[in-house]
Amino acid sequence: MYQAIASLFVISNLNGWSNFMYIGAQVTDYDKVWEQWSHPYWIFFFIIFVVTGSFFFMNLFVGVVISSFNKEKDRIHGADLISSKNEMEWIDI
Repeated sequence: MYQAIASLFVISNLNGWSNFMYIGAQVTDYDKVWEQWSHPYWIFFFIIFVVTGSFFFMNLFVGVVISSFNKEKDRIHGADLISSKNEMEWIDI
């Protein structure tokens, strides 16, 4: 199960997703791979997953990073009342 989740993570990051797509289209049974594509309809699954998964996964990740950055920025600038003018210049630098 860990390998399946890791595979989906790699696919959603767009790193080598085409290799997983080709292998997924050739698999017929557990640990059995054919030379020909036995299930070409899996290609559509991978393409749809890449489009939706990478879009939503990356947007969520970027959203968390930006949210954390904004919270830290507000926390630092919330100390304006306590900090002196020289300290605020150092913070801005």
